[in-house]
Amino acid sequence: MRSPSIKQKIGCWLNERWRLELVLRLPELARRLGIGPWQWLRNRNESIEAVGDSVICHWRDSSLLTVARVFPKSGGRLLEHAMTDCPFSNSGSRIEAAPQISVIIPISGVDRWPQLKLVIARLDAQADVALEVIVVEHDPDDELRERLPESVRYFHVPRRLGEPFNKCLAMNHGARSAQSPVLAFLDGDCLIPHGQLADIVEKLGLDSGWQAVRPIRFLFLLGETDTRNLIDGEEVETVVEVSEIQQNNPGLFTCVTRDVYWEIGGHDERFEGWGGEDNEFLERLATRSLYPGGYAPTIHLWHEPAPKKASGDRNMDLYREIMRVPVQKRIDDLCSLIAAGRRE
Repeated sequence: MRSPSIKQKIGCWLNERWRLELVLRLPELARRLGIGPWQWLRNRNESIEAVGDSVICHWRDSSLLTVARVFPKSGGRLLEHAMTDCPFSNSGSRIEAAPQISVIIPISGVDRWPQLKLVIARLDAQADVALEVIVVEHDPDDELRERLPESVRYFHVPRRLGEPFNKCLAMNHGARSAQSPVLAFLDGDCLIPHGQLADIVEKLGLDSGWQAVRPIRFLFLLGETDTRNLIDGEEVETVVEVSEIQQNNPGLFTCVTRDVYWEIGGHDERFEGWGGEDNEFLERLATRSLYPGGYAPTIHLWHEPAPKKASGDRNMDLYREIMRVPVQKRIDDLCSLIAAGRRE
């Protein structure tokens, strides 16, 4: 991004920055004035619905917070502030018991092994929850098998050379193998807060009435230097600037009870490569009792872009074609495939 102009900085101060400063410096006053908490921050032309500290974004696509793009140090300060509610602690150890939640990570190959290694280490430090971590590698070779710690359940789903990565296929495979009643689908380059999984288990408990939750309110996209520092053992508190903070991301971290996952047909394996699968799945998920809005920060670790990710036009055409079909018909069709054994 080019350096912002004076005009852009003034416009941001008048519309977004003053709200951020009030939330960060005087959070109780910001709440009383109806501006805070931090989850309520947004861009000037965006409309949100607040349900407690949870936020529903009333626009279709993802967007980046202008205040962070114009003032990257403000983005770092927002992350620091969010961590007062949702710390990214690296201390703790997993509870050895029957898993309450299964974290399913679909991945292809070893290109992002340093990021995945850090994600798994942070999952092992999750507090107050019994979990299992399932890594499903969709790749010609089982390159990750010997790298992963023994605590991880690993599955290799082979693909032919030249065949696109099929994230949906990997996620369905992980879901079939899960041993817990709650499934958490997490990208292998995302860090979640220290107590996030315990919170999700509570939110999706038998008496809660909720069947799914998408916790992410703000996705903090770290740059290369900060990512390398975290991989080398630095703590999140050392991050000073974040120029990209994304709202309303349809995927990356979605949690759903196992029964409901299969009741809506799982993920649609017609999506190969990148694009469309998260939005399509979300529309089917919204037919169930979906917890309203996002409320937590999540950190995205920098990595080189996937070699073929730029060529996602095929998926957009496929996405438009699939979305012409009514949502209940899509659910029925996918469930019929499962019942016929074509997805088992």
